[in-house]
Amino acid sequence: MQTAFATPGSTNPLVHLELRRRLTDSGMRLELSEQPLVSELALEVDADEALLIALGELLMIDQPLRVQAIAHCADLTLLWLDNRHWLLLPTPGDERAAAERLSARLLPDAVREDGEKLQLSDAWLSELPDSFQLWQSTAGALPVGSSASHPVIVPGGDEHYQLLVRRAGAELLQRWLQPH
Repeated sequence: MQTAFATPGSTNPLVHLELRRRLTDSGMRLELSEQPLVSELALEVDADEALLIALGELLMIDQPLRVQAIAHCADLTLLWLDNRHWLLLPTPGDERAAAERLSARLLPDAVREDGEKLQLSDAWLSELPDSFQLWQSTAGALPVGSSASHPVIVPGGDEHYQLLVRRAGAELLQRWLQPH
């Protein structure tokens, strides 16, 4: 498993990304676009609740979600959000159910279905295969050893998300999602 952290002393401001699914002639496509205003502000601070509310009002959007960490392996990308949820990014062309997609890459007991909701066990991060790549906004951003399972948000339809993430994480995410 490869893990990347922000380099101390380097410029790593917050950026605002809009993530949406769009139907094209060639099928479903995942689009990630950087919105310029937050980048122009060059904010080097971590986004606390007050800053999230202020940025939401400034951008005229619902409160954006803070991305604390990203776990990626081939066709599977999960974002660890500040609301203690995982956001499972859709894989265009893959029509498998979210639980099946997760189970194909993770240990079988890591994924739990609870009616319509998905949960990831607390242990799955400590047992990641070497093929996974991780990015964390800061060391310890991931909920390793939290002894709680965490809900998984599975986007559907035309949902879109407003994300705040450090520049280094945004660049990795854009690179990992390029084929999509």
